[in-house]
Amino acid sequence: MVLYTKFHKMPLPGMSRHNVVYQFRPYELKKLKKKSIEESAASLPDPRSGHRIACNESDIFCFGGYSPGSEDTADAGNLFQELWKYNIFSKRWTLVIAPGADDMPKEVASCTATIHGNILVIHGGTGFPFGESSSNKCYVFQTSAVEPSIVELEATGEHPKAQYGQAVTIADNFLYSIGGTTGFDYSCDVHRLDLVHKDWKCMYTSKGNIQDDPSGRYRHGVVHCDGLLYVLGGGTSNSVFDLEQIPVFNLVSCSWTHVQTKPDEHAGRPYGYPAPRRCHSCIQYETENGTEAIIAGGCGENLYFTDIWKLNIKTLKWTLMKAARLPRPLFFHDACITNNSCMYIFGGIQVNGRSWSRTNDLMKMWVRIPKLSEICWDAISYYAPNLCKLTKLELLRLGIPKEFAVRINSV
Repeated sequence: MVLYTKFHKMPLPGMSRHNVVYQFRPYELKKLKKKSIEESAASLPDPRSGHRIACNESDIFCFGGYSPGSEDTADAGNLFQELWKYNIFSKRWTLVIAPGADDMPKEVASCTATIHGNILVIHGGTGFPFGESSSNKCYVFQTSAVEPSIVELEATGEHPKAQYGQAVTIADNFLYSIGGTTGFDYSCDVHRLDLVHKDWKCMYTSKGNIQDDPSGRYRHGVVHCDGLLYVLGGGTSNSVFDLEQIPVFNLVSCSWTHVQTKPDEHAGRPYGYPAPRRCHSCIQYETENGTEAIIAGGCGENLYFTDIWKLNIKTLKWTLMKAARLPRPLFFHDACITNNSCMYIFGGIQVNGRSWSRTNDLMKMWVRIPKLSEICWDAISYYAPNLCKLTKLELLRLGIPKEFAVRINSV
């Protein structure tokens, strides 16, 4: 109410009228309205699954994906060989790289995407039919480039197998790739890419006959903390892995162990653990209580999930986020999180009774309380979305701090 009153006394250019007062509601999942620069359905990302999203403080990038009902991409085997960008302030989508662009990979389903600095790094993936052609390459995209392009990263060393459904994480200047499938075989191998020297190293090859070696898997999550990689869930075409005892890889000793997690005694379901699953989303973020991970949705053996769980890596305790729930069971979607702890979930296959359909819904949830300045900025984006029509200089003259003004993509 304080923000609402102040805005009415000191209106900003681009303010819109709202009958509903802005409210900051953390830990609740909110579906965002669909907008694009052209305000037409053709200029929005098509519903899809198997895509990947990654974000910085200003934009969400959506790469690749698949849909059997996409007429526009029939020549590419129903794959989306494209890159979209969603500006968080203006809440608008733009197509950054269209299908047919030079160096655009063909393996754009169940790849990985993560942002390191101002570089979007894409790794692995499959073409269509799934598993017939897979990739072990990396591609990079400069998020601040005036002329956008995707370029293959030329790397030396011990490359991982060409696979899809692997999980990656970046720690320091290293990208770690864990697991994946060729479409026939599943692994839990660990490879490391030195992003500075552009050199791959095989850190571990799963042998299958060693007790601590985790089973091969795909569409799992991975979290890094204090030199350890925690693998969350995943599965094969006919199995899923539990989230009670989770595999942990030590980056110093290059060895696997398993750790026992702790249940949520108040979850109100058997055992207090998330059910075994694959094709869920997984993000990590830092809190005053240490690193935490959030998994959402996914599928099991003839089961499809709407639940959202949090795991504290320090205490290894699971917490069911009861105030947050996906509107429908969802899998083969993806999630990302900004540095100010706002999580976004996009796309996937949603289940409605006995029918499945792909979606292009974008959802948002604050997973912790950010700085007051971030809450104020979120309120400004609610009351004055048309600020995106102003130039950076005009925004600065209004008194918008530079750190926030640069987040707006002017239209």
